[in-house]
Amino acid sequence: MIHNLSQKLTTTFIHHRIIDAEDREIYIYSFELLLSAVINLAVVVLLICLTGQVWGGVSFVLAFLVLRQSAGGYHASSHFFCILSFTVIFSVFLAVIIFLPPLYYLPVILGALTIGIPVIVRTAPVAHENKPLTGAECARLSHLAKLTVVVLTALIMTGWYLVPWNAASVGAALGLLTVALSSLAALYQKRKRA
Repeated sequence: MIHNLSQKLTTTFIHHRIIDAEDREIYIYSFELLLSAVINLAVVVLLICLTGQVWGGVSFVLAFLVLRQSAGGYHASSHFFCILSFTVIFSVFLAVIIFLPPLYYLPVILGALTIGIPVIVRTAPVAHENKPLTGAECARLSHLAKLTVVVLTALIMTGWYLVPWNAASVGAALGLLTVALSSLAALYQKRKRA
């Protein structure tokens, strides 16, 4: 569906001479990425509106997106599976926030950080096979991932200290944990293929 729509958009842009025909494949791929991101965002907004978990949902997504940029992680085999897997992960997160009594937020935060931080520090960046990294890029992203983890951890703990029982801190901590688990899944996938 996303691929077909991307092809139609590209064909329309070529027909109206907005883009050159020789750049067709680049634009098809770019439209696929854009449409996938828009659909993911729409799903997140819809689920946040349905559950009312604004602070927890937004902090989860922000922590996930910011850290994922430098840490890398698992990539689904298609845009459909990417959207489906993120929807499932985000839904599970929202269920945890909704059904977990706030009394248990701090243990969940500490557990997520205890598992997530060492995994990211040891594995980041996890590059995708279609986009290998040079040594300099790898070193820069590793440093950036570690710095991001430190800043996120400071924000999470400061947020918890200032506003205990708020879902924002647990959301960010679980976003960090999700990136760590995504990194482990990507490494497992690489070893399985080797």
